Amino acid sequence: MADHTPTHRKGSGNEIVADCIRRGLRLSDDGELIMPSGKIHAGKSVSNGYRRVTLWAFGRRLSISYARLICWLTYGPPSGPSIEVDHINRDRSDDRPENLRWATVSQNTANVAPHVTTARQRHCRKIRKLAVGDNHWKRKRALLSKLEPQR
Repeated sequence: MADHTPTHRKGSGNEIVADCIRRGLRLSDDGELIMPSGKIHAGKSVSNGYRRVTLWAFGRRLSISYARLICWLTYGPPSGPSIEVDHINRDRSDDRPENLRWATVSQNTANVAPHVTTARQRHCRKIRKLAVGDNHWKRKRALLSKLEPQR
């Protein structure tokens, strides 16, 4: 009977990053990313405002966040799979090592601009209004109009 146990295949994201570091991927004194070839890599901007870098190892390609790579090289690998990179000053284009930190999802979500929080609150109110139904709001307005002093 054949053994159907899956064999471990090299080339997971963490293994690709670790292999590139072993081959010479590093940060310059100015916080710039230096590839194993010795070239400085600024990353490629994508539509969401973040930068990405493509790494190759084990015959496989990995597209990784520039900030995640900088954070990895500065503070070591993330402590778990759900750990994210947080831009402390909330500027997506500011990938300086001192502006990045490993954070949980809740920590990263808590570090949002005030206008984003307000927009989320308005959105949640709209959702609650739809869930409760318009009749609730009509009844509430009618009750409030009865309580207001007559002019």
